[in-house]
Amino acid sequence: KVKQHQEEHLTVVVLGASGDLAKKKTYPALFGLERRGLLPKNNAILGYARTQMELPEFKDRLKPFLTSPGADAFIERLDYFAGPYDDVDKFAALNAKIEEIEAKSGVTVCHRLFYLALPPSIFAMVAAGINTH
Repeated sequence: KVKQHQEEHLTVVVLGASGDLAKKKTYPALFGLERRGLLPKNNAILGYARTQMELPEFKDRLKPFLTSPGADAFIERLDYFAGPYDDVDKFAALNAKIEEIEAKSGVTVCHRLFYLALPPSIFAMVAAGINTH
């Protein structure tokens, strides 16, 4: 079990969230960690990808891969943000979205974890975008 101070928050950002790796491996793994109590209770999971879609469609795409008990509650808490990987302004908007999520958590200590479910050929570009904002 994760021991954490009550006033800490974790935001997990899955880049490449609409891809096969994320759907088939990353999100099921995050759900498994949460189910086992290995993620902080005060957390948020935000997907980022190029695919333009609304949040309900994103969640519907994940449902076939998250079928264990408790999956519906996990899926309900997920969020999604669409944008290209080579646009600095979109990374600024992504940062604003993360800040909004963190503000809603009501805590002062916030941690971020970025998971790149992306082809290695764009890692550097995405890392630069994250670093800029």
